[in-house]
Amino acid sequence: FNYPGSKLNKIKKQVSSEDILPSILDVLKIEVPYRKSLPFFGHSFIPLIEGKEVKKFNDRIIRSDARFYMQKERITSLRTNEFKFIISHECKRIELYDLKNDPKEIDDCFDNIKYKKEIDWFIKKFEHNESTAVDFLKCNLRKKINESLLNLENINKTTNECYLINFSQS
Repeated sequence: FNYPGSKLNKIKKQVSSEDILPSILDVLKIEVPYRKSLPFFGHSFIPLIEGKEVKKFNDRIIRSDARFYMQKERITSLRTNEFKFIISHECKRIELYDLKNDPKEIDDCFDNIKYKKEIDWFIKKFEHNESTAVDFLKCNLRKKINESLLNLENINKTTNECYLINFSQS
């Protein structure tokens, strides 16, 4: 990440593509000009480039999904500075990589008893994360359906039918 006046520095903390927009806004000294319905998930990594210690990057978990929720062949990864946890949803296959000792992710540690504590921790984090995502999706869907129905009322249209179309496995 390079910008006029930036220092050349290797960041040793985990950053994400989610951090790019907050970092650009930080460099340009721009506040978000409108109220967002969702806050940024990312953080500016400019202080890291400047060599400062930023606590929010220490124990961070970055989630990546290879498919949308409920799609076939979905794979999710959770990554910390030290480990990458991968779950293939359909076959329930789990992988764990020790990024400090195996940065190229060659040796899957999932069957290694030495990593039981880390595996249990990631499974617990994943289950909580997944439950939170499902609740968020349900809440947003309810809100959108209610807004659509209110819009029908507001334009004096009546209907006796409502269709809900879902493009997913379930």
